[in-house]
Amino acid sequence: MIDSIVDKLIQKQTDNNINIVICSEKHFKEIYITIHPDTDDKISSDINRLMFLLKKLNAEIVKFDIFGSSSGFNLCMKSLNDVYDNISSPITFVEGGYCSQNSSVEIQIYAVSGIPVKTIFAQENPIARVFEDDYAKYCIIGNASGIPSNLQEKETLETFVNIEKILNLAGMDISNIIRTWFYNNNITLWYDKFNTVRNDFFKQKNIYDKMFPVSTGVGGKNIAHSAIIAGVVAIKVKRNDRIKIQELISPLQNPPSLYGSSFSRALEIITPVNRKVLISGTASIDTKGKTVHAGNIDMQIAFTMEVIEAILKQRDMNFSNVIRSITYFKDIKYSAVFDKYCKKTGKPSFPMITIQNDICRDDLLFEIELDAISTIR
Repeated sequence: MIDSIVDKLIQKQTDNNINIVICSEKHFKEIYITIHPDTDDKISSDINRLMFLLKKLNAEIVKFDIFGSSSGFNLCMKSLNDVYDNISSPITFVEGGYCSQNSSVEIQIYAVSGIPVKTIFAQENPIARVFEDDYAKYCIIGNASGIPSNLQEKETLETFVNIEKILNLAGMDISNIIRTWFYNNNITLWYDKFNTVRNDFFKQKNIYDKMFPVSTGVGGKNIAHSAIIAGVVAIKVKRNDRIKIQELISPLQNPPSLYGSSFSRALEIITPVNRKVLISGTASIDTKGKTVHAGNIDMQIAFTMEVIEAILKQRDMNFSNVIRSITYFKDIKYSAVFDKYCKKTGKPSFPMITIQNDICRDDLLFEIELDAISTIR
């Protein structure tokens, strides 16, 4: 176990292939966990080690995301069921291509400690977790979808309606959403249709008059054979003098709403102790919403990382502040190009999972999303 104290309120730990970042808020701790199983044979032992670490931290899982193969997912679920009598957190599985040469899955977990957590169920399955302190209420939704059919737009609308129902059960609404994830099967064939449904729904809910969430939209199958599955983070602020949520511009890109996509490039959440920057799934797109460096993975990675770095820099952060990230590659072999770029440019290592999934356009080869944090000085 390697334990480094970056700041008295931010700790980073590495236990072999499990990376943990612990961020202290005023009334509770947030815990971000990234797991890279060495091989599929090690999945069970990794899950067992994870449970030991969470118990040691007195932490409760809020969101559990698994990316990779269906066989790897089944091994994860078997290991979880061996440990838990009842799994109370939503589990989102996104089926994609390879994660690495040796393992068919990568795992990302969000947990909290020091605060009670409630579960919202849908047809006896956990679909969301809710917790609150004196300043805000938080709702995290996973594995949300509509009824599987051959009608992608219908499923998308049902997914948004179901998200709204879940938020209502938590005493919240669509305007409280700060981050979304959409994993669309065969995304390149119908991403424009998805955007139309999302835009229309947000207009109906008057989100255009408020603030769009940050968002990631990439390809990915799911075990329910739905056209789309979604994840959501929502915050309902109780005290505006203690928590502030604001949109951040991207210095090298324009707002997506200018070219027909209703999401923000980045948001910042300012609490009494931390400033957290959430950055949407970002790819090689210029100020007019056009793909740049089509077909050139080296240039797409370099441009995308420059965009991310510019967002972080305006908030006095850099990649050392990253607490979680996901890199999506159209072909997993491009991950070696990303590693080479990071080494060449001296980027510090940061918590990241790497997966192979389609990006929203055929000519996009790489996308990255991340969260970063800095303490209030």
